[in-house]
Amino acid sequence: MTAKYCCSQGPRRFGKSVFMSPLNAFLKIDDNNPGDTSFQNQIFKDTKSFQDKEFCNKYMGSTLSFLFL
Repeated sequence: MTAKYCCSQGPRRFGKSVFMSPLNAFLKIDDNNPGDTSFQNQIFKDTKSFQDKEFCNKYMGSTLSFLFL
């Protein structure tokens, strides 16, 4: 993703939060220990995206937070 902002739109009860919660967990930086991705490694270790080490190294733990409206 090259955009600075991403807007997820859809009708009510369409699963936006179900999609955004794991994405937030994948990208979120640990406030107490920036650069530590052990939380993400534990959660996503059995997923297909975790197998792509280049992707994980680039994006895992790379964003401060998400804005949920």
